Order: sequence, then structure tokens, then C-alpha cells
Amino acid sequence: MKTVLSVLAGVILSFALAVSAFAQNENDTVGIRQWSKPDGTQVTLEAKRNNANVDTGELRAFENAKVADTSLAPQLAKNPKLIASESYVSQHPELQHFLGQYPKAREDIQRNPGNFLVPVKGSTWNASIVGKGSTPQSD
Repeated sequence: MKTVLSVLAGVILSFALAVSAFAQNENDTVGIRQWSKPDGTQVTLEAKRNNANVDTGELRAFENAKVADTSLAPQLAKNPKLIASESYVSQHPELQHFLGQYPKAREDIQRNPGNFLVPVKGSTWNASIVGKGSTPQSD
């Protein structure tokens, strides 16, 4: 009886791990935005999560900063390079606090904005590709 229970427990655990891994792959897209340009061209921006070396504490802290300062997400989504500007950062105390905790985040957000942000109309990037950084939007 113990052998049967051990085998059954192993099968259930293996199944749970497989389902968990599958769910992570299915949930790589964090946001999609679509609109039409004045010339009628359809534009689609899709943000994908790059989970290589992602610090979940860093992501959680950045999410808290975005909640505390609602102007951060749309501004940085349009232009993630703003985070490199000391004058921009100095206008946002929550962002200053976040960067004090996570100094490497300045580079991370510019290189892989899809880990932190969802693109909006006017974004200069459209996806975060594992190992490649962001993909510039083409017009």
C-alpha cells in the first residue's frame, strides 16, 4: 500500500510541476495594445516578459513605486530611457527610493522594459526578447 501511495504522490507532484511550467510559458505576454495610424496602418505592440535573471523583489518594488506615482508607468512606457535622466528621476521621489534600493534597475528597465512596463500608444519599444533586450518599434 505504501508503494502505491508513493508512486501516486510522485505522479501527482510531476503533473503539478509540468502544469506550472506550462502556465509560465503561456503567460509570457503581459500586455497588447493596438491602434490605427492616420494612414490606416494597423500597429500592434506586445510586451513579453523576459524572465532570465529577474529579481521578483525588484519587480514588486517597482510595482509599488508605479502605484504610489501613477505618472511613472505611462511616461516610462513611452520612453524607458527617461529613467537614465537625473532630472526626471529627481521629480519622482518614489522612483528615487526604488533606484536607491535597486541601482541596477536603471539599466534593467532600459534594456528590458517588458519586464517592468506594458507598452502604450507612442512606446518606442514593443517586446522584451530573452537575451536580446527590447525590440524597437518599426513604422
